Amino acid sequence: MLTVNPGKRITASEALKHPWICQRERVASVVHRQETVDCLKKFNARRKLKGAILTTMLATRNFSSKYDAQGEYLRPSSALHGPRQTVLLYLLLNFMSPCLCL
Repeated sequence: MLTVNPGKRITASEALKHPWICQRERVASVVHRQETVDCLKKFNARRKLKGAILTTMLATRNFSSKYDAQGEYLRPSSALHGPRQTVLLYLLLNFMSPCLCL
């Protein structure tokens, strides 16, 4: 029903005859229910993983020892430090987008 190209779009009378419209109590509430639940589970898992990664990055940056006992600066040894690693983690988190559901 939702087609950008007007030539491929169904007419108003065809839309009114579509099961999603004329039988919406039975059809719309049941169709794709399991798929939607699965997508929500995947989304929630990705959201939790993203939060855990961001928390780890923050904790590693804020609580890592950057100075030794004499006050000399220590170079971070963690793989999570540095501009290149930060950009890679940022890209990884952004590509963890939620699944697209109907």
